[in-house]
Amino acid sequence: MPEYVNNCSLEFNGATFEDFTQFADNEETYAVAVELMNKTGWAEKTPRHGFMVTAQRPVGGYPFDLSAVRDGTFTVEYKGGDRVTYGGVTCLSKGEGAIDGDTPLSEQFTYVAASKSEI
Repeated sequence: MPEYVNNCSLEFNGATFEDFTQFADNEETYAVAVELMNKTGWAEKTPRHGFMVTAQRPVGGYPFDLSAVRDGTFTVEYKGGDRVTYGGVTCLSKGEGAIDGDTPLSEQFTYVAASKSEI
């Protein structure tokens, strides 16, 4: 995976928001250990795609409620042209806002996605 992110965008109901300052991809688990009588086995797990972002609230407010996103699309574009697209994006939680007097209000959002494709 490339080192630098060029752009992140969230599309929902025909509107797009791009004022994100941080992006973090969640860990994905593909199998879990299962205790058996004579050995340890494993079982496959359906991977859960998710990510966390920090958004800066624009002066006029968000173009849509970022916590109300259901079935949205989130795209991460990396330096060099690589792109990751999350489909079926739903907001799980909204963290507390932070403001320091020099920058606009920043808020953290946690999202889960039905699909993830890397190009």
